Amino acid sequence: MKISQKTTYHSQTQSLCPVCLKPLMADIVFEAGSVFQIKACTEHGNFKTLIEKDLSYYLKKAAFDKPGTITPPNTTSRKNCPFDCGLCPEHKQHSCIGLMEITNACDQSCPVCYAKASRSNHFLSLSQIDKMLDFFVQAEGGQAEILQISGGEPTLHRDLIEIIDLAMDKNINFIMLNTNGNRLAYDKTLVKSLSKYKARFEIYLKFNGFSPTANEYFENKTDAHDKVRAIENLLSHKIPITLVTMVENGINEKEIGHILDFALCHSGIRGINFQCVAKYDAPDSAMESFPCTVSEIINCIDQQSNQMISRDDIFPLPCNIHNNAITFLFRKKNSFAPVTQLVDISEHLDLVGNTLNFDAAAISKDILEKTRQQCCSFDLLDMLKPVIPKGWLKKGKAEQKRFIDNNTFRISITSFLDRYNFDSNTIKKECVHVITPDLKRIPFSAYNLVYRNSMGA
Repeated sequence: MKISQKTTYHSQTQSLCPVCLKPLMADIVFEAGSVFQIKACTEHGNFKTLIEKDLSYYLKKAAFDKPGTITPPNTTSRKNCPFDCGLCPEHKQHSCIGLMEITNACDQSCPVCYAKASRSNHFLSLSQIDKMLDFFVQAEGGQAEILQISGGEPTLHRDLIEIIDLAMDKNINFIMLNTNGNRLAYDKTLVKSLSKYKARFEIYLKFNGFSPTANEYFENKTDAHDKVRAIENLLSHKIPITLVTMVENGINEKEIGHILDFALCHSGIRGINFQCVAKYDAPDSAMESFPCTVSEIINCIDQQSNQMISRDDIFPLPCNIHNNAITFLFRKKNSFAPVTQLVDISEHLDLVGNTLNFDAAAISKDILEKTRQQCCSFDLLDMLKPVIPKGWLKKGKAEQKRFIDNNTFRISITSFLDRYNFDSNTIKKECVHVITPDLKRIPFSAYNLVYRNSMGA
């Protein structure tokens, strides 16, 4: 491990040894315009991990930070993070997304897979799922924001439609189906069955690029033909889609602009979530780790979006600045423009809720209502007039949704914690929580690191 003489110490946090997961302290340091985590295990040696490629973005995040929404704990604090999950009292953010893995079966064997799917064919029963849904809603105070139905590959579950029906009957605002799209490319009957949910529903579709290199690296496939076919089938029934693109340096980071252009050409694609690849397999020995970071994806968007989006248009998500960034685009004549060209988000963080529920209709409504209630140094409402129709609050929900679906687009970037970059301060704000069959809420990163042993973990 090389430490430059120009390294600047910044702070310290509790981390883990990437090999044995033993808790240990780590230094956050600045070096050559980037941010690194440096730590040492007495048994396995020294480790140096890239935390953020762009130091200026890392320093910018603090200005966007806001307190989380505290949630009632389900476990006690005894062993320290991340070994008390359930959630423990030290956690500082509620469950923006409850992720439920209804099976660990899969029709693919992807080299990059958080769930290590296809290892067996275990399927949760409807009675198990019913209890987990009730637990999730109760833990969120009687109404939950987002349920993500995942796996394995959830479309392989024979009771998928019954599961979605069950979830729709609970107090859950929005439901996502996280899928590789294989079945949706050919099973038009299933696609038609899913269309009845579209008012509170979307497909969270894995889409890692167009090149053979990207598709082989991420999914052991040679092309994206099935993805495009699934998208066509879904859009023929007006089922909303968010593309989920994992990004790895040297594999598909140069395709980000192409993926963005493709998505913006299809009005039913509501957004893209770019995800930095997380490393959950233990290394053999001490090493340096230089993964893709949030700021690198931001810079790729800046460089590949034909001057439509700049790096300054993408801002840290205030409820979790550490590992999430976001921007919204609004239609401007025949193209799109970032909302940051109309609103200085840093001066109006109260308009961005502690949530990953990026419902543009609800956000625009909040903006209009809050603007009326507070004195601003400028007329925020006038700034938004070019993109929000007159009499917006008086329009029906169907008309509002139709306008939003046709005129907005969301770009989000996520970096989950792994064996190399684990940070106890960061994970306490993570808000994607796995809902387990034994009725616990476990942050997604912690679940993959410590708890993913079986469906009943």
